[in-house]
Amino acid sequence: MFLISTVDPQATLRHTEARHEVKVLKRRTKQYISFIRQYPFDVLVVHAMCRDKRWAVNRLVKGNRRIIWLSWGTDIYNTSFYKKPLYQYYTNQIVGQQRSGVTAGIKSLLSRLYYFSYTGMFPDAAYKKAVAQVDYCATVIPDEFEILNSFPFFSAKQVLFSYESIENMFKDKIGEDDYVMGNDILVGNSAGPESNHLDVLNAISEMELGEKQKVVVPLNYAGTPAYKAVVLKQGEDLLGENFFPLLDFYPSAAYVTLLKQCSVAVMNHNRQQAVGNLIALLWLGCRIFMSEESIVYSYLKRKGFKIYSFQQEFNGKSIGTALTREEREHNRELLIAEYSHQAVLTKVKMLIAEVEQGVPKYLQET
Repeated sequence: MFLISTVDPQATLRHTEARHEVKVLKRRTKQYISFIRQYPFDVLVVHAMCRDKRWAVNRLVKGNRRIIWLSWGTDIYNTSFYKKPLYQYYTNQIVGQQRSGVTAGIKSLLSRLYYFSYTGMFPDAAYKKAVAQVDYCATVIPDEFEILNSFPFFSAKQVLFSYESIENMFKDKIGEDDYVMGNDILVGNSAGPESNHLDVLNAISEMELGEKQKVVVPLNYAGTPAYKAVVLKQGEDLLGENFFPLLDFYPSAAYVTLLKQCSVAVMNHNRQQAVGNLIALLWLGCRIFMSEESIVYSYLKRKGFKIYSFQQEFNGKSIGTALTREEREHNRELLIAEYSHQAVLTKVKMLIAEVEQGVPKYLQET
């Protein structure tokens, strides 16, 4: 059973198949909570511990049932319990201005009070209580589990899980020998400030770009209008006609075509983010620069991927040097080992086996 909570239960669903049993309910309603409490499940899988799901978990009569939390990242980094800085120098200046002051403070307070009004708890308390009930947890990058282990209220057991396989992600969009063929530069994955756009744009502005070379900046989802406006202005001021913001939605095939024109990508996040984009870019043979503060950077480095430091190696010479064919094939081999259909299926089988060991026998047989 797939339970989807949404603000609009009548909305058209995508990415679901007829064979799936799907229930769509409006979030923050008694019907939503009642369904979870009364449905005869043995294992509850929480996809991202967002605010509404914390509330649902905390209202659940758990008993002998198991809870699996598949973390997405925002349910770690966008909480008050994660203390490391997400923003670099130039981006932090803008974010600090936009999130400080009386208006921002009032909005934050009202948001917390509204959450308390329908849950009876403030967001941080609800998070601690819900996370403390989790039996098993999978993070996007296995190393993130150590971050959660630093939270004193977290005691779940680690399991592995990946949402996408290479075969499912690319299908017939990318051929076996299909590598990048342009010289454009991709910056970030969304309009969220976690991409640290302003720090990257300032660095690129000091380099000599080709007349027709584009600096592609996806701004077509996430982020706030105020932050997006700053990125648009800074991009135009610093890079002129080389600046190419993406403001409209791109279908998957069109987006892959665009990525194939980017020989360089800068994913300058200090946190885990854009892993799907990273997999696609590595598969295409792109030279990728990442923040050394990113746990994804250290993980991929440890695994042996050919990736590069934004802080130490991002310069005019490096952005003009393509990966060799051997380096591209090396990255693909590592991707297959980690994200092939067989590798992803193995993770799922191991997760199920692990959970079944912890479920009482009478529940396994129902």
